[in-house]
Amino acid sequence: MKGYLYSVFDTDTNKTILTNVPIKEVAETIGLTKAHVSTYADKDYTYKKRYHITRHIEQKEKEPEYTPADRDFIKRWNSMLKAVKVIKEGGHITTKLVNGKWVKYTKRG
Repeated sequence: MKGYLYSVFDTDTNKTILTNVPIKEVAETIGLTKAHVSTYADKDYTYKKRYHITRHIEQKEKEPEYTPADRDFIKRWNSMLKAVKVIKEGGHITTKLVNGKWVKYTKRG
C-alpha cells in the first residue's frame, strides 16, 4: 500500500479545503508537521480549533490480468535472469537428457 490520503475541513468557513491528498500536502498547507498530521487524524483532534483532519485508506493499484501466454513468458524470462546471474558468478550452461528430451540448465561452479 502506498499510504494514507487525508482530507481537511475548515470549521470557520464550513468548507473542505483539501480532499484526498498526501500527508505532505496537508502539512504544507496548514503548517503542521507530518507526524502531527497523522496524530491529529488518528485521535480526531482539531488543529487551532479550526482544521479537522480525516484519514482515508488509499486504494491499491489493481494488478494487471495476465493471459496464460503472458504468465509463461514471464516465467521463462525470470528463469533466464536467474541463469544470467549464475553465469556471471562463474557457472555455465549444460544439457542433460530428461524423459527423452534434452534440457538446458545452468550449473554452478
